[in-house]
Amino acid sequence: MKFLLVLMIVFSFIGGFSINGVWSFLFQFEFIDMVNMIKMGNQSSSEVVAWIAILIGHIGIISLPFLTKNIYFKVVLLSAPLLFILGFIASVSILAIVFLFPLIITWIIAVIYRNKIKRYRDE
Repeated sequence: MKFLLVLMIVFSFIGGFSINGVWSFLFQFEFIDMVNMIKMGNQSSSEVVAWIAILIGHIGIISLPFLTKNIYFKVVLLSAPLLFILGFIASVSILAIVFLFPLIITWIIAVIYRNKIKRYRDE
């Protein structure tokens, strides 16, 4: 399970896309480009809220491997990646799903795996 969670962390950083031959990665957009755009005053308040949602979701994704034995694990496993994905969709566009596809697949596998483990332990 922790392997899947670490993979989610990796996929949350390495997704990227090329615009006019220049590569832009998700972490660059999240931590560098968005901060610079906010400093320049080019962002609306809804875009800033979407960026904050991305940051909160990312913190949740990064904390997942440390919460596996915590009672909040299921809530964070379901909500943090969803918040991260929806934040990118609101901030970039629906095309962000393409760049987040490895994260989404890993997230679905982790949720299914967690539910199977939970059912097995309950029996």
